[in-house]
Amino acid sequence: SDHEDNAMRGNLWLPLVRSPGRSLGAGVTKRLVVVTDPVGPGDLTKYLEGLKALKSKGELVEAEGKPWVSSGSPPRPVERLQLLVDICSLTPDVFEKAAGDIKVESVTYTEEQRRLKWHCSAEEVPSRQLNIKDIIVEENSSVTASFAKELLASRGQDEVALVGLGTGAFVAFSIARVMAEEYVPAGLWLVNPPLGLP
Repeated sequence: SDHEDNAMRGNLWLPLVRSPGRSLGAGVTKRLVVVTDPVGPGDLTKYLEGLKALKSKGELVEAEGKPWVSSGSPPRPVERLQLLVDICSLTPDVFEKAAGDIKVESVTYTEEQRRLKWHCSAEEVPSRQLNIKDIIVEENSSVTASFAKELLASRGQDEVALVGLGTGAFVAFSIARVMAEEYVPAGLWLVNPPLGLP
């Protein structure tokens, strides 16, 4: 926004010392591990259909807020929720098409892991600005630890990077945290990660 506080701090930045890129030896394989959403879009598709129905009837209220004056509704709620549904539905195939010489893999969840309570119920969401996918209620550390151990055991000299999608972003972050005790992943990308963590 054009608020004076933003203008006052507009040119501030932190000078960060960047680590040089890793040099890869001969025969080193680059691997990208895609951590998909263990529960997929879940009930979000139902909410999306409800929003679309409200919008088609002209009943969806979209109020623009004024910074530091009044709050409004989230902008473009139908489009935002559609994007989240798309992210939670992504599969590794999308990454394989663009990977080039990078080997793309994915974690495989068991049915038991998919049924774990990852998120709170809709009634427990503390704000209308959030949805259930934004809040992780249980760490499920045994799941992430087992994935991390498998990756470390199969790594050899390979360079491994992680990308997490939706709830999978929390899982990818947890895997990277466990892996960092022995090996720092070459990259970590979290796409639409949950906001509330245990």
